[in-house]
Amino acid sequence: MRGALVVLFSLMLSFPAAAQVVTSFSILGDLASRLVPGDVRVVSLVKAGEDTHQHEGTAADLKELRKARLVFAVGAGFEPWLKKAHASSGSKGELILLTEGMELREPGHEDHAHPHQGPSHRHPHGGQDPHVWLDVAKTRAMVARMARALREAFPGQSAEISRKEKAYDLELNSLQEELKKQFSAVPADRRLVITSHDAFGYFGAAQGLRFLAPQGWSTEVEPSAKQVARLIRQIREHKVKALFVENLTNRRSIDQISGETGVKVGGTLYADSLSDSPGPAADYVQMMKHNARTILDALK
Repeated sequence: MRGALVVLFSLMLSFPAAAQVVTSFSILGDLASRLVPGDVRVVSLVKAGEDTHQHEGTAADLKELRKARLVFAVGAGFEPWLKKAHASSGSKGELILLTEGMELREPGHEDHAHPHQGPSHRHPHGGQDPHVWLDVAKTRAMVARMARALREAFPGQSAEISRKEKAYDLELNSLQEELKKQFSAVPADRRLVITSHDAFGYFGAAQGLRFLAPQGWSTEVEPSAKQVARLIRQIREHKVKALFVENLTNRRSIDQISGETGVKVGGTLYADSLSDSPGPAADYVQMMKHNARTILDALK
């Protein structure tokens, strides 16, 4: 019996651990899972239902990073803890910041509820808006970059990766066209939307909507009474039809605004995380369709 156990243990050691790709948070994890070869494991450091803005590097993160062949992150200040964690882990996997080279929203690029704040108040980790995945066109660009990196990391499986990339891009293209068609029917006087924090600027630019929020790009900084009061004035001035909470943010400010303006909360949107499965936003496509449906229903 002892000899059999020794042989079994030796066989287990002879099989290398499955290759691993690490992503910073759940939405990138879903994108990567649509592209990786079947024998490659995808691990997201920040899980569904968790807030990347609030995350700090953990010992568990270092362990996963150490095993990674590739590490995908958004960049643009979204994961300020990740570069240090990646370096500390001793990982040999390349850290790829998917927003590098993208045109990003800058402070003051669009009107918002707090135009006189500097970048440190809008997002404490950087002066650009990192929420690019809420524009399907930018997500398609990220997927293309992820696929290129995966083909380089797994050259023997490049054909499989390319097949998966093509199939997923067709799905994303269909989603992009569907959203464009749906929002084209929204009247001009119903295109102003209020959300918990300023995550939907790219979504708004893509769909011809204007989003205002009491909170900046990060969920870490609470809105001031002055910001909330200014937003209430704008809601009354523009006769806003829809307020929304987000799945990860404190809804106190939105409930206050709803109570003072009489505008009802139209539902919950997903910006910085997928939902658990089963849930309304268990993958990227479901998340975008849920957000669109929730907004459109409230704007009717």
